[in-house]
Amino acid sequence: MPHPNSETSAAWFGLSPRRILLLLGLALASFALVACADDNGDGDDGLDGLNGDSSPTVPTPSTGNGDATTPSPTVTATSPSGGQGGGATGGDTIQVEMIDIDYSENEIMATAGEELTIEFENTGALEHTFTITEIDADVPEEFQTDEYDLDVMLQAGESDTLTFTPNEAGEFEYWCTVPGHREAGMVGTLTVEEGD
Repeated sequence: MPHPNSETSAAWFGLSPRRILLLLGLALASFALVACADDNGDGDDGLDGLNGDSSPTVPTPSTGNGDATTPSPTVTATSPSGGQGGGATGGDTIQVEMIDIDYSENEIMATAGEELTIEFENTGALEHTFTITEIDADVPEEFQTDEYDLDVMLQAGESDTLTFTPNEAGEFEYWCTVPGHREAGMVGTLTVEEGD
C-alpha cells in the first residue's frame, strides 16, 4: 500500500534543489513581509516601502516613454556579457571601472578635436587594460606602446586618469589585452564624431 503522501512526496522531490530553495525563499520572504507589516501598525516600522498598512509600496517600472511617475531602479551590469553604455561625449570627464571581466562603459562617445578625460579604476581582482590598437589621437607618451596607440594598464585596485584628443572621426574598439579577457567579452567601442 502506498504511503498516503506518496504523490505529494513524488511531486516535491521531482523539483530540482534550486527550485526548492527558490520556493522556500519566496515563502520566507512573504512571511517576513506580512510579519513586518502587521508588527506595530503605527505606520513606522523602520522599513522603507511600507506605508503603515499591510500593503507595501512597490515602484512602477519605467516604460521608457517618459510616462512613468516612479523612477525605475538602476541596475549596473557586471557580467562578461557587457556593461551598460555611458554615452559620454567629448570634452567630458567620465569614469570607467574595469571589472572582472567587463568595463562599466561599453560605449563612449567623443568629438574629433575635443579633449576627453577618462578616470579609470580597476575594481576587479585581476590585471586589466584599456587598449586601442590604432587611433589618430594626441595621447600622452606614458599611455602609448610600440604595439598600441593607446594602452592603459592597471593592476587590481589601481586607478589612473587619461586625457587625450582624438583627431579623426570613426569607431575604435577598445579591449583588454590580458589573455582570454577580450574573448570573454571585455570590449567596447569609442565612437568619435566629426567636430565643428
